[in-house]
Amino acid sequence: MKSFAALRIISISALLTVISGCDGGFFLSGNVVDSEGKPIPGATFQATSSESPENFEAVADKNGCLSVGSTLAPGEYNFTVIVRATGYKDLQTSMPTLEFHRLRIVLAKQSQAFVSQAQVLNDNEFGQVCGGI
Repeated sequence: MKSFAALRIISISALLTVISGCDGGFFLSGNVVDSEGKPIPGATFQATSSESPENFEAVADKNGCLSVGSTLAPGEYNFTVIVRATGYKDLQTSMPTLEFHRLRIVLAKQSQAFVSQAQVLNDNEFGQVCGGI
């Protein structure tokens, strides 16, 4: 029974990966950290688009991890993504729907000279931090 459950989870993960590449889907998994690589639990994430019937919101867990996404009506949508946390500079960037995004989101403290940024991670790098989200 355990192997069936594991196979089911793997199948769902594979399906999500396939769907994420389809026209009209928006999927993002992220790890929100500070400039020292420490997680920022409670950081908020918003993705909005005037072209899309759906917007997305999430809150980072205790490890700074978050995940959002859904399939949308066929079409290409550009989302404005904003990540915020108290005491940190906001990150604002644009993301298209036709890609699956796995990001390390580095928020700069208000007192720091640099800006917040997003770095693309491969599946292995992301999995080491956030596991299977």
